[in-house]
Amino acid sequence: MRRAAALVFGVLLFLTGCASSGEAGTADTPQAPSTVGAEDSAPEPNPEPDETAGDALKRQLQFLSDGQTSRVYDELHPEQQKLFTLDQYRCARDKKSGVDIVGVEIIDEYPERIPIPGTSLQADSTAVTAKITVTLLGEEQSDTDTFHEIAVDGKWKFTVSDPSESIDCVS
Repeated sequence: MRRAAALVFGVLLFLTGCASSGEAGTADTPQAPSTVGAEDSAPEPNPEPDETAGDALKRQLQFLSDGQTSRVYDELHPEQQKLFTLDQYRCARDKKSGVDIVGVEIIDEYPERIPIPGTSLQADSTAVTAKITVTLLGEEQSDTDTFHEIAVDGKWKFTVSDPSESIDCVS
């Protein structure tokens, strides 16, 4: 059963993008262009999302649990969307065992600078530590892990920890 739990949480990590922290780099996530006026050429700061990073994680995990792959892909960081298509992401997702996520408890949220896997970029993220409970083969299992949400144009975006699983996927 320990192996089954490792498989479940391996699936969650691949699909929700647990990323380790990295050293600061020179590039940041894209910022929205200024809309103030033509004379103002400085970009606006990246607007803050309307929801917490923890609420975004809960929503993304619900999309995942409901099999809404397109909606999950829409929540992916745009720099990773450049690495693989929705069809490649769907292919990789379909090769993973489905799980029913029955609970997400947010334990902590804190700022953390991380690398965006598969790119040379670094980003300021909100690390979200969560206890996730899933049902696998009729049995509930829980694990606690830390995920990262990155604010991009006023919305939270996640990263996948290993983009090569989607890049290399062939149906």
